[in-house]
Amino acid sequence: MYVYPKFDAIDGYDLGFVRLGGPGLGNLLMFYAQAISYANEHDAKLIHPTWPSLKLGPYIRREKDKRFYGDLFKSNGDEITGLKKFWLLLFSRKNVIMFDRYYGSMGDAGLLGREKATVIRNHLMKHNAHPEYIRDIHDTIAIHVRLGDFFRVDEATLKNKAENSSTPVYWYAKTLTKIRSALGKNIRACVFSDGTDEELALLLKLDNCERVFCGNALNDILTIATAPVLLASGSTFSNWARYLGNMSAIFFPGQMQERFGSDFEIELDNDEDFSEEVIQKLRFKFDSLT
Repeated sequence: MYVYPKFDAIDGYDLGFVRLGGPGLGNLLMFYAQAISYANEHDAKLIHPTWPSLKLGPYIRREKDKRFYGDLFKSNGDEITGLKKFWLLLFSRKNVIMFDRYYGSMGDAGLLGREKATVIRNHLMKHNAHPEYIRDIHDTIAIHVRLGDFFRVDEATLKNKAENSSTPVYWYAKTLTKIRSALGKNIRACVFSDGTDEELALLLKLDNCERVFCGNALNDILTIATAPVLLASGSTFSNWARYLGNMSAIFFPGQMQERFGSDFEIELDNDEDFSEEVIQKLRFKFDSLT
């Protein structure tokens, strides 16, 4: 039996060797992870998905990551590629289970649980084309700021669970300052974002806060997953880092899509302070590193 993550189920068009348009990596991983999990549980063969994508948006917005995705993964000999891939998809579809249904959450996709997350993370690491660019930031607060093609809306709209909308940069700056103040430590912070330096200025001007780009979106996710805490966006990108790294996370109100059962997963408003319980958990995480 064979499994194939079919990426054009949401948007775009899959030509077998390249896709025209289509969703970002966070959404694509939802299809890929389902296929990985099923193949692992049923001893099925995974057909290498069509990663390369041609899209104009990242060029128009002058983003660092052009979201081509063709250089993210290698088949590594255990994912089916080439002529056999085309034969199976064109002439032997009855033997192929298609993962072509998009689920908006890990729970709906049947992916919850540390065992499944570990299987998926190991597969991503094994098939990562450039693992040398992953960084270890285990002593760092990771910050993911999704800007790019996300909508800019007011706080009230965000709190009403607005989707595909950016959390204000000033919220990240305030929340990082609150953590440092509560712990009495100038803990290092790493910012991951598709925004410009100008858009991120409120964050980047803070002491001991640097912008990081690990060459592509996959390595950014895997690097974020090594941190103990994430100041998260309301995007699937942040969700994947949390899921793979079993990370504690802090969100702007209304922007946490689902819970994964980590040490703490909270929403915090601009005028709110951390509870004593969360402060103690933060202190334990960072005191244990010294």
